[in-house]
Amino acid sequence: MTVDATLEFEKRRNEPVRYNRELVQQSIRVMKIVDDIKDKRQKRFYAQRMKGKFEKEKTEKLKELDQGIDLIVSPLSREFAQKIIAKEKEKISQNNSKNNEVIMNENEDEDEDEDEDEDESDN
Repeated sequence: MTVDATLEFEKRRNEPVRYNRELVQQSIRVMKIVDDIKDKRQKRFYAQRMKGKFEKEKTEKLKELDQGIDLIVSPLSREFAQKIIAKEKEKISQNNSKNNEVIMNENEDEDEDEDEDEDESDN
């Protein structure tokens, strides 16, 4: 942007100019046009500079995604995993309740055996 014809236009001249109404009006109109041209050039310059940026960011993000794909968990797979975990917990609780019943039954059987042993020893 340092080499720009609009800068040459804005350069100060060391010659005093006699006031001329038409010249002032024309200069003001031209200044507005020059400002518009500058803005367009700056926007175009920025757009050209940033053109490759978006593609580069996209490739970097895709590369990062490829490297860390195992870290991503989709909501559906998360729900599926929660269902499986719930089923496993249910199975475990059922097994625990069955084990508790078996243990209670064994304890009752042992108590009955002890009662029978006591009865036999009394005789």
